[in-house]
Amino acid sequence: MNIGPGEAEIKKGYKDAILKFHPDRAPKDDMRKQVEAEETFKLIQRMKERKEPITII
Repeated sequence: MNIGPGEAEIKKGYKDAILKFHPDRAPKDDMRKQVEAEETFKLIQRMKERKEPITII
C-alpha cells in the first residue's frame, strides 16, 4: 500500500508553489516581502528535495 503523495502530485505541488512564491513576483519596493518570498522559495525547494507534499494555502 502506497501512503503519501505520488511523484506527479509532488511535481504539481512544487510547480504551483514556485509560481506563486517566486521571489521575482514579490513587490520590488517592499524589502520585507522580498525576504519572505526568498525564504519561502528556499523552503519549497528543500521540501521538494525531501519529497514532502507541498500544499498551497
